[in-house]
Formats: sequence, C-alpha cells, structure tokens
Amino acid sequence: MTSRLRLGLLEFDLKLAQLTGTLADPHLARLNGIDPESLPLLWDLSLEAAPRQVESGSWSPTLGVSGLRPPVRRWAELAPRTLHWAQDPDRPLPDEPAATIYLLTHEATRDNVLRFGERAGERIAFGWRAIADLQGPAPLDRAVAVVASGTLQFAGITVDTSERETDAQVRARLARRIALDGLRAQRRELLEDAHSDGARRARLRFLPTSREPPR
Repeated sequence: MTSRLRLGLLEFDLKLAQLTGTLADPHLARLNGIDPESLPLLWDLSLEAAPRQVESGSWSPTLGVSGLRPPVRRWAELAPRTLHWAQDPDRPLPDEPAATIYLLTHEATRDNVLRFGERAGERIAFGWRAIADLQGPAPLDRAVAVVASGTLQFAGITVDTSERETDAQVRARLARRIALDGLRAQRRELLEDAHSDGARRARLRFLPTSREPPR
C-alpha cells in the first residue's frame, strides 16, 4: 500500500511515515524545578513527501505532530485507536498535541483526526485528516483539506538521560510509563553537550523486537 499525502487536489507520495516515542531527561527537569515523575511519554508522527514538480517548482511537503498522549500500556495498543484534537492556534489547550504542515511556510493544522488501524509487526496502517491555511497559490491557501494515509513504521522510543542516571534507572523509569516487553534497549549514546551543572547529556533508544509484543 503506497502512503500518500493529499493537499486539496494535489497528491504526493510519502517517502517517510514514522512513529516514535520520547521521554525527557529527569536531570534537566530537576534543574528546572520540575518533578521528574510528572514527565509523560510523548508520541510523535512524522510524514515526509517525495518531491513533486509543480508549475512554481518542486514541492516536498512535510506533516507532523508531537506530544500525542494516547493512554496505552504497551506500544502495540496504539492500534486500533482514533485520536482527535482541535488545535486552535488562537486558543491553545494545555497538553494538546502540536501539529504542523510545511509547504512554503510552517502552518498549524486544525480539526485533526488521526486513526491507527491494523498492525502487522512494527507497521501500522494510519489515516490523518485535518484542515490548514497554507501560504501557497490558490486553491492551496485557505481551509485546505489535508489527508494522509498509508502505513507507518514504529521506530522505537528515545529516552533522554544524563551520566547521572544508570541504564537500570532509565529502564525502570520507562517501565513506569509503558511495558518493556516487545522493546529492546540499545547501547547508551553519550552526547558532547552538557547540562548547566556540567552533567553530560545522553540518550538510550528502545527499539521494537522482531517478535510480536503481547496485546
């Protein structure tokens, strides 16, 4: 099944459709006076279209959403599921996902409906409908229908951490938010930059295993 993005009547093939999870660094949270246990596991969906030649040049739009908070205990429970959010740029709601589309400029989408359908291993069927006011030639300007559909790839979860937290502590912290069966930890990556107190930043990725995670 070919994944596609449609803006009004103009259609693009998708070269990337990827779902990821992120958990923020508790050390940074403490430095900012935030309770680390209040940090949620957030989900992001990124779509990138292959270039298409149009009258005014080559276009390759992107569509993405960050900050999704589906109430799941296992990543396999993401499907089937339907998520709705309005995202009124003039009246943002606390903890609402942030979705943007890029054509010639970055613009927010509204009236978003994102559906995760059947899952086969790490691939999940999806459909996304929204409305956007684009900065483009008519009819790609006001209240453009944005429709994406196809199959996405679940690419795992990234846990941001620091040298002050052990791998065992990272696993335990993630396990309090989502079950780790069906995920395998990769080698810790120690980053070059550091926090304000000198602690080196790091990250630990958890990739889906080839076996089917329990439902």
